[in-house]
Amino acid sequence: MVVFRWEHSEEIEVQFDKVIQFLHDPPTMLNTASHMVEVRQDPNDASLYHITERLNAFSTVKFSAHFEYRDDGMTSRWNAPMNVNAESQWIVKRVDSDKPGAAPRSLLREVARVHVPFLFYHYVKHKYVKIHSRLPKLFEAAIVERDEQSQPSGPAQTQIQAQDSVVTGSALKAPVQDGTYQADVNAPGTGAGLDSQQT
Repeated sequence: MVVFRWEHSEEIEVQFDKVIQFLHDPPTMLNTASHMVEVRQDPNDASLYHITERLNAFSTVKFSAHFEYRDDGMTSRWNAPMNVNAESQWIVKRVDSDKPGAAPRSLLREVARVHVPFLFYHYVKHKYVKIHSRLPKLFEAAIVERDEQSQPSGPAQTQIQAQDSVVTGSALKAPVQDGTYQADVNAPGTGAGLDSQQT
């Protein structure tokens, strides 16, 4: 068994409270990444989620994640097949600006320890770093988009807003039944997927 540590910090243009609210909503947070296929809350444990993730065009993997919410972020424990396990902590800090009228900013930091069998070490590390290095900006975009949808619109904008909400609902994979969140990978607005880019 090999353990690797991942640490990444990035500023995003989102108010502290909104970042915390986002991190405390696992289905929305997880479904920000388009490689997620399904996120299902355990009926007997509200902090436990069962997740299906797309590895490539032909295969998926199922694993579970347990979330604990903190005033400054969130911690999680992940159990995947092949004895791959991870412990991750997201920490949010307010960023003060001296500039009048500057947009609110937050520093989003992830610290993780991933336990993986030696045989899968390079593959798992590559995938983890590739995906998680992009998450702060994906989170920022998702929070901003949700805020824009929540703004009231006038009568002339009603139809456009309704169309936008359909696209966004697909992109964020809104719940379809009993706490299950199902992705529509063909829906507009879902993006190209994290794993579609070559490195």
